[in-house]
Amino acid sequence: MTHSITYISPAIAQNWLDQKEAVMIDVREPSEFNDEHIKGAILNPLNQFQPDDVKKAAGSRKIIFQCRSGKRASMAIEKFISACPDISPDRIFSLEGSIMGWKEAGMPTLKPQPVSLDRQIFMIAGMVTLVGAGLSAFVSPAFIVIPALTGVGLFLSGATGVCLLKKMLMKLPYNQPKEPANFCAIR
Repeated sequence: MTHSITYISPAIAQNWLDQKEAVMIDVREPSEFNDEHIKGAILNPLNQFQPDDVKKAAGSRKIIFQCRSGKRASMAIEKFISACPDISPDRIFSLEGSIMGWKEAGMPTLKPQPVSLDRQIFMIAGMVTLVGAGLSAFVSPAFIVIPALTGVGLFLSGATGVCLLKKMLMKLPYNQPKEPANFCAIR
């Protein structure tokens, strides 16, 4: 069953958050949240969505859902309303434009990482490929194995959804969140 979704502007959302009248639920993936998020937002990724955790976090306050552009927030609202029929739909909102709309409105976000993990991976893979190609061209053709293995690694990461380089980079001190993560449901 599709429910009517009430959208609110970033300015209204900020006012409600400042007045502690609402909680902001971010349903993006943890890596997206770690790259940039709205201060005070509570992470509850859509793929692991826990309606009861949202209900507990909100208490009697309004609930504002957001993601990158709005699609996942709408899906989370549908799941939440279905799972928690005792919560009045007039307490449930979607942030207009989600985090993209928030930024377009000039509202501040937190960026705990100076360079996103994805960009770090692209830079490392590109540099390894470039160095391997240069070595194979100017030193020995045997060095062609370096860019070939980089390509295999990228292919396997894409095919399996598991990136070993990303897992290693996440352990580095500069990739650790600067503020305590506000996770609602990471299981």
